[in-house]
Amino acid sequence: MKTIKIPELKIEVSAEVLHKGKTYQECMRLKPKDWRMQRINEVVWLANSKYAEKLKMFTGWNDSFFAQPFRLNKEKGLVAGFVACSIRVDLDCSKYPLVPNSALGVRWARDLR
Repeated sequence: MKTIKIPELKIEVSAEVLHKGKTYQECMRLKPKDWRMQRINEVVWLANSKYAEKLKMFTGWNDSFFAQPFRLNKEKGLVAGFVACSIRVDLDCSKYPLVPNSALGVRWARDLR
């Protein structure tokens, strides 16, 4: 897995969105040890940063799940997603984890030591 270090956030992220077309549960089974899903604040910061182009965040083909920020939604089993294309950017906190999507995958992150 190719990665990019983001020293400003003290994290490292996968350079590409991985496991497209998989459900949330399948993505989590494929999660590398010591890695996690990106958090909403990381997704927003990266989308507004110099890294956005390198990470291809606005191509419409690099949509990804991210860690559910709301306890109630998490308890309901919902996951969250980031979608960006030429006409919109969407942070959605009501994705159904059992629904695969060919454009939806996961960008792994881990804290830098």
